[in-house]
Amino acid sequence: MMQTLILAMALIRNRSDEGSTWLTKWNGCRKVLEMICGQRLETESFRETVSREVAWQLDLERNRDFLVSNMAQINLEYDDVLPGETELTHVAVSFYSVDLYRRVARERVKANEDLIWVPSSEICAGSTAMGRSFNSVHCALINRSKVIESWH
Repeated sequence: MMQTLILAMALIRNRSDEGSTWLTKWNGCRKVLEMICGQRLETESFRETVSREVAWQLDLERNRDFLVSNMAQINLEYDDVLPGETELTHVAVSFYSVDLYRRVARERVKANEDLIWVPSSEICAGSTAMGRSFNSVHCALINRSKVIESWH
């Protein structure tokens, strides 16, 4: 039986003169940086998954501290062997833009040492200039979708 990965991913961008950076979270158990994302539960939409995970992982209030876009930036559905796997996986992933819109939310993110802003080029390359690896599945999904380009 084929494995299934049904994932909703938050794209939280910080724009500056140097270019865009994206919010990632350090996974201390796996020793990798990951996008804020989660497995879609049976009864929820991909958008609801993003809202749930952003609220939970960033310790923010839904409908108050951040805004999830109404529509996905991109939806992907395909079958492939994911990095680190040997079996074919059916993948369904949706990417949603998320904006932090209260000073309290931005300060809470800034105060969390596990949350790290990473440039587009480093996400696409799979590791940071400081030598931290990026979740290879997340990197593969981003590169396949081209939702984040290395030159952003």
